[in-house]
Amino acid sequence: MARNRTRKREKKYVPQGRAYINATFNNTVITLTDMNGDVLSGGSGGAVGFKGSCKGTAFAAQRAGEEAARKGMEHGLRTVEVLVK
Repeated sequence: MARNRTRKREKKYVPQGRAYINATFNNTVITLTDMNGDVLSGGSGGAVGFKGSCKGTAFAAQRAGEEAARKGMEHGLRTVEVLVK
């Protein structure tokens, strides 16, 4: 029986990037990318534990942004250009 071997994911060092924020009435989705558009991390109101109508609140968006930023900083992300939709 053949074993499936997984490669270890390499951590990129990206000092600059972009933060795409898609805010709707029901949820806020935040995606951090490098300057080429390759996704580094992301977060949303539902991903941090909010359910139902609470996902659309400003507090849920703040927590989602903090979580996405924490994951992005693991890749060396220090400055971002913010794009809001």
